[in-house]
Amino acid sequence: MSLAAFVPTNTQKARTTAIAAFKRMLEAENVSLEFVESSILMDASGKRLAATMDRFGFYLAINEGKKVTDEDPKSKT
Repeated sequence: MSLAAFVPTNTQKARTTAIAAFKRMLEAENVSLEFVESSILMDASGKRLAATMDRFGFYLAINEGKKVTDEDPKSKT
């Protein structure tokens, strides 16, 4: 039996969603997952990982947030 069986379903769904969003960011930036992975693994200082996660956070805030339109009654508060 795998330890994954003990991970809550919501956590598994959140992980899948985050990975898909990360792959969309890489596609938008025209960068391969293999390049990012090798760059992070070769950087012992961890700065490349920090920069990648910072860029991912920025991408999420700008592109993946809830899209609110002017017609949406919830946006008028």
